[in-house]
Amino acid sequence: MSDKRQKKNGPMTTKFKVVNVVATQNAGFHIDVDRVHDSEFLLYDTEDTQPNRYVAIRPPAATHQITIFHNGNMITVGNKSVAEARRNLELAKRFLKKFQNKQPSAFAMSKYPVKKA
Repeated sequence: MSDKRQKKNGPMTTKFKVVNVVATQNAGFHIDVDRVHDSEFLLYDTEDTQPNRYVAIRPPAATHQITIFHNGNMITVGNKSVAEARRNLELAKRFLKKFQNKQPSAFAMSKYPVKKA
């Protein structure tokens, strides 16, 4: 790099900042997506015809949306810190307990087993 260019633009900096934290977690139980659909906190729902149906919600006190899959997997994006992402997922998990699917279908159990943490 020429000296002229370096003087004009100044020295390069090595600063960085976290602008987006993506986090995933399994709720530990299957979720009845049809019942979540009737919730006032629903933001988005896929069509019933898709095999991997999911919904996006923003539970009370959460700062970002959480995408929920019927097998209990949850994803949140747009968080500014790991602590914020963890808090949002914990809020979602508590919120979703009332939508727990007590008897998931055999298809859901065989293809999408719940992973124990």
